[in-house]
Amino acid sequence: MKLKIASVAGFSSVALLISQPASAVVSVTAVTTTNVNTGNTTTRTGITDVNGLNPLTVNYNGIQTQINTLTAGGSTFIPTTSGTVAVRRNTSGTVTFPTSNANQTSAWNAVVSGGATTNHTVSGVYLNTMEGLFASRNINTGTENLFVNTSDASNVSSNVERMDFIFANGFLASTATAFSVFERGRGSGGAGGANGGFKIAAITGLDAFGVPNAFGATVVSVADDSYNNSGLGIGVTPVNYDVFRYATATGPQLDAYNNANIGPQGVAGALIRTTELVTAGTQIFGYAVFGEDVTATGNNLVNFNNNTFFPNNSGFANDVDLVATGAVVYSLAVPEVSSVWVLGTVFSSLFLLTRRRPVAIVG
Repeated sequence: MKLKIASVAGFSSVALLISQPASAVVSVTAVTTTNVNTGNTTTRTGITDVNGLNPLTVNYNGIQTQINTLTAGGSTFIPTTSGTVAVRRNTSGTVTFPTSNANQTSAWNAVVSGGATTNHTVSGVYLNTMEGLFASRNINTGTENLFVNTSDASNVSSNVERMDFIFANGFLASTATAFSVFERGRGSGGAGGANGGFKIAAITGLDAFGVPNAFGATVVSVADDSYNNSGLGIGVTPVNYDVFRYATATGPQLDAYNNANIGPQGVAGALIRTTELVTAGTQIFGYAVFGEDVTATGNNLVNFNNNTFFPNNSGFANDVDLVATGAVVYSLAVPEVSSVWVLGTVFSSLFLLTRRRPVAIVG
């Protein structure tokens, strides 16, 4: 059966027949994926732990596993529009972060082979910036402890306060469009208390430089473990991961690892329809994801340097390990109507319309 994308005009009557989940957040229960072989393979040697010991050789296989469809709440969604990702860091100098390396970048990659040795092959392309990582749309890579500001030297922390997923041309919110956020779970299979929480809001305005200057009034909180049912990963099976980071405060290479071959862990996803963030018909330009301890709503979300709303000492309650699925709008897919079914329906309708009740003859 083929799938078609539901449009507000052409498929509104069909979309109404599809049940709408009562919750603002719906677990992703299945995905279909495509392996994109970029041909961009890299071998990196001498990648050490945070103490400069136990070096690894890491081979990036150049394969990016991207989502074709996802299922949530009994409905299928298709990625239809892609945008850009911007990482918002508090570099104002007005606050001091309790970590030795506020500008840290981290990247985790699924281990494909060699995890029990010192020569690992991992999924994806070697990418040493957060923006590059999320542009890959690879479900088997992502970032660690995204909104954690404080930790000891053995863990990843940074000055990241908000992550923006931007669609410069904007579009109108409807029940047929949604955003999806994926996270690497802490537990085997992505279940049993496995996934970190976050908050999400719609971007409703951009300035002349394409930076968000307005947000919707609604902030949806996605609680810890509220979307941990899928346990997706390479081959839809939990796998092990390597977690890389800058070895020095300035980077720019990921020359150290926090963890090697940890797991097995799964990936889980949460789907949020755009109409959970704004009313239908509102023009939006994407969405922002931020930590659970952020207290801002509406336009107070604009200034991520304001630590009244964006705390600069966020702890491990904000340790979401976001998957690099990129800036994507998902549109509701509906089964393509069979031409045979259409013709059969038309002829049946004509038959019913032309059928006449027999005339009783009174004699």
